[in-house]
Amino acid sequence: MANGPILTIDGPRVDIDGIAAVNPSELEQKLVVKRELWHQVNPFHRRQYHTVRVVAARSEALQEIWPWLEGARHAGFDQIAVVYRVEPSALVHTATAGVLTRIRYCDAIWRGSALPGKTWNDLAAAAVTMR
Repeated sequence: MANGPILTIDGPRVDIDGIAAVNPSELEQKLVVKRELWHQVNPFHRRQYHTVRVVAARSEALQEIWPWLEGARHAGFDQIAVVYRVEPSALVHTATAGVLTRIRYCDAIWRGSALPGKTWNDLAAAAVTMR
């Protein structure tokens, strides 16, 4: 499973980690801030924070999604993880933060630079399942 923010595209509504984004440039700004914060909190972490996980309807047209993916790329998120299943959430009890909800995703990485079809389903089919 990839680490990174979750971009949810549901028709005209687009959210990044549950916060609405009005257009791709606003998404880019929000992702730049998230990336900088991640590096501040994890200064010695060797893995790069460069994957955005995308949730979209399989029938969603790629031409509608592509500007959002480009906004993510401009913010430094050069890998797209296609979320193809969301596992049931679980409650995790921690000593310091109390009870947290953990949501698990199954995703696959797509590293292409050109559209592999016409719908999100076509892109999902071109993605490589993560192990």
